[in-house]
Amino acid sequence: MGFAWIIFFGGLFVFAFVAFPTILTGVRQRRVALVLSRIEQAVRLNLPLVGMLRTSSFEGRITVSRLTRIAQQLSLGNSLASSLEHALPELPPRERSLIAVAEESGSLGNALSRLVQEEQERRPADSVAAVRTYIVVIAASIATVVSTLSIFVIPKYQAIYKDMTKHAYENFDLLRDGVVLLMTLVQLSLIVLIIWFIRTVFFVHRRRWGWIDWLVWHMPLAHGLARDRGLADVFRTLANGLSAGRTLHSAMGDACRLRINAVQHRRIVRFAQAVDSGESLANAGRRGRFPGLAVGFLATAQASQTLVETTGFLASYYEGRFSRLRILVSAAAVPAMTLVFGALVCAVALLLFRPMLLILSSLDHNYGTFP
Repeated sequence: MGFAWIIFFGGLFVFAFVAFPTILTGVRQRRVALVLSRIEQAVRLNLPLVGMLRTSSFEGRITVSRLTRIAQQLSLGNSLASSLEHALPELPPRERSLIAVAEESGSLGNALSRLVQEEQERRPADSVAAVRTYIVVIAASIATVVSTLSIFVIPKYQAIYKDMTKHAYENFDLLRDGVVLLMTLVQLSLIVLIIWFIRTVFFVHRRRWGWIDWLVWHMPLAHGLARDRGLADVFRTLANGLSAGRTLHSAMGDACRLRINAVQHRRIVRFAQAVDSGESLANAGRRGRFPGLAVGFLATAQASQTLVETTGFLASYYEGRFSRLRILVSAAAVPAMTLVFGALVCAVALLLFRPMLLILSSLDHNYGTFP
């Protein structure tokens, strides 16, 4: 077992520092929620934004520093989205793009209210951090146990089995193959965990890797979450732009600038290109592979000249779908992970006790044959 010692100490290292990325992510999310709440309050009450941000002194040293830097950027004449990009690196790209688009279309207050409401709804129901911590702790524990078996236990069993029957030694070969398979899975898990740790701690928010978007888009539940949230953002952007008096071409350009799933973004671009080429909204929606419900509503809206109301309804509809699915996934994540890792723990337990049972069975089979 060439990598046994590396896995053993790697598992202990991951187990010791498992909570740090999760805690850091939670702190960053709360900081973003505080900053967005402060900005939304100033915009909603029509207060001077720079002065409002500079008078904030009760949110913690780092948060106050972020607010001060945002105020400085705004004083230099930068837009709010540009100021947030330079002064609040914790802000995810999706939220930043929504603010930039809303700032240009004159619907900044609505966009900020929606983002603040999302933060308030997400924190009570979101158990992703707990599931992530559970996964890392169990994976590190299994890595430690399997590595201990490979280093200290399996060689002893091998020495014992050599003195027994050929059938018993064949059973040991099966046991050893099972340990090798588990160690391979543990190695892959540790590599993924190390990448996640480095990305969480040392990189705040960058553009998402394309292959991650592709993987998310083709996973059953993750596909529904990405699709519904992306469609909600697109239709909300269209509704806000059209209600503010912007043309359909300008509103579609705003939608193409949103930071959504890369696979869905390509479909939105195809939809916008089809609309610009003169096709109907229904045909353009089919080219963009929109759901049948959205295509039907767009066809009716174009015929009845109710595009603003229809896009607003579709935005609310997909926001509701995303919210319900997120609550379902959050509620089912912990039981699902418990079952999965319970099966892994059961496999490790069998690896511990099966060799002893095989030894006892072999001794019972050969009882009385010794001179």
